[in-house]
Amino acid sequence: MEFILQETDIFDEDIGRKFNEVIINNKDVFKSECDFKITVSFHVNLLTDERFQQFNIGDSGKRRGRTNTNKDKMYDVLSFQLDKVEQAAIENGIKVYSFKIQGDLLEAENLIKIEIVEDTSDSITSGRRKGKISEIIPNLRYTRELVTELVSTPI
Repeated sequence: MEFILQETDIFDEDIGRKFNEVIINNKDVFKSECDFKITVSFHVNLLTDERFQQFNIGDSGKRRGRTNTNKDKMYDVLSFQLDKVEQAAIENGIKVYSFKIQGDLLEAENLIKIEIVEDTSDSITSGRRKGKISEIIPNLRYTRELVTELVSTPI
């Protein structure tokens, strides 16, 4: 399932509420006995946006023990927004064990794409589920290119 949050971006303070509305409007597609994976995508062009420095995450960044560099602030904001999406899922009884947020080349900078897929992997169906997984991939295209380069480089 793919849902598009129109007129919003990664800096939207209401991202959790907006995702909650999506869940409520589509409650019938979330089977209570199923586990899901959620991927939140935002436009990669926003990675250089000054709003990362201005975004208020309260004390969240301090508890991670990070400094206050631009990169740290970016990761803190992405983590904070991913936590809001996770909270909306939990509040609606959706079992999600894998959350990912990624910068991608979307159609526009003012939208968020949320993909939700049922996890049918063996570790889930056999009852060997591990803990919650959270991934932050600021630039999906760059990460893919880097991995391809590393794999193709002889040792």
